[in-house]
Amino acid sequence: MHSDIVTWTKQCITCQLRHSPTPAYRAEMNMVPADTLFSRVGLDLAGPFPITEKGNKYILNIICWFCKYVISVPLPDAKANTIAKAFLTNCYLKFGGCIELISDNATAFTSDFFKAFCNMLYINKTYAIPYWSQGNAVTERTFRTFNNMLAKYITKEQPDFDEFLDFMNFCYNTSIHTSINETPFFLMFGRDPIFCVDQILDPRIHEHASVVDEPDFKYKLIRSLRSAWEIAAESNRKAQEKMKNQYDKLFREPNIKIGDRVLLKNYTGKIGTAKKFQLHWKGIYRVINLDGIYATISSCISPNSPSKTVHINQIKKCFEYLGPPCTIPYKCEEQIPKDNRILEDKSYEPTREQENSRTEEPNPETNNKELKVERHTHNYDLRDRNKIAKPERY
Repeated sequence: MHSDIVTWTKQCITCQLRHSPTPAYRAEMNMVPADTLFSRVGLDLAGPFPITEKGNKYILNIICWFCKYVISVPLPDAKANTIAKAFLTNCYLKFGGCIELISDNATAFTSDFFKAFCNMLYINKTYAIPYWSQGNAVTERTFRTFNNMLAKYITKEQPDFDEFLDFMNFCYNTSIHTSINETPFFLMFGRDPIFCVDQILDPRIHEHASVVDEPDFKYKLIRSLRSAWEIAAESNRKAQEKMKNQYDKLFREPNIKIGDRVLLKNYTGKIGTAKKFQLHWKGIYRVINLDGIYATISSCISPNSPSKTVHINQIKKCFEYLGPPCTIPYKCEEQIPKDNRILEDKSYEPTREQENSRTEEPNPETNNKELKVERHTHNYDLRDRNKIAKPERY
């Protein structure tokens, strides 16, 4: 009885929508490689901020996932054509094209105009999982650094963040990045920037070095630059492995399979309800496909709605009792035969067909197919589902 009570308690759908598993389910971290310049480029938008004197409200960050070089552009709005123009003039026309462009699921990035823009430039447009910042973590992390830097200069009376954005961008690109142990500026241009202090310490810094053999100098320059790229890629890989080892310490297998009914993490809540009283999960959904750490789910309440692709950490299994695949009635050992019941009932008069059926010889094949059912061992009127025999057609 104890197991039945525990099972009944777990099946409460309201409790499942409110409570989260402790400890939380956590899949292993998936590392995304980026070994060449502009092989993967992240794109993200921050804002809206207070309007500046120039009319800007947003910050667009474009970053190369390999060399960590950041391009920050202030924008007056978050329209798709504004973002596309900023990406074209500040990134594509200055540094060339990219293979893959990663962004979140904002309306501007998922619009038909922006998709057509990426197709025109032969760019593979991919999207991160909604409400899962790890899908575009490299770009998201830049805003944390930029916000800390800008907060020290702008004031409430003069929220002119666009005047300091270029300076912050230059400081970020000329500083040594801990993941690659090099400055993004050097990996992008193959040289270090010249500052005022460099001119003071070495006035001849602008003089050209004497080159005896130009082809040999070019060969050495390219070889040294490629060597720097290889070292940066190796440092980036080690940094990812270190982060993965720390993240996977809290690993807990979700144990979700195709066909399971699951609940989805509720990030939006319900309008007009206090946030502390909102249900943390919503559903019910069914898993229709699994691809590593990504799961495709469809709603069981509205099956015609489009399916969703979510991270496996955003769902949990739904406990509900659906019963066995089939049930058959018990045949009690103390059951009185049908013929005896008829004889005991004196008011019963058999028909001619029943009298003819009694004279027929019994079929020996049917007698061997009687089910052997054990007597009840518990005191409550519930059948043991594990001992129910399936029909012959199964």
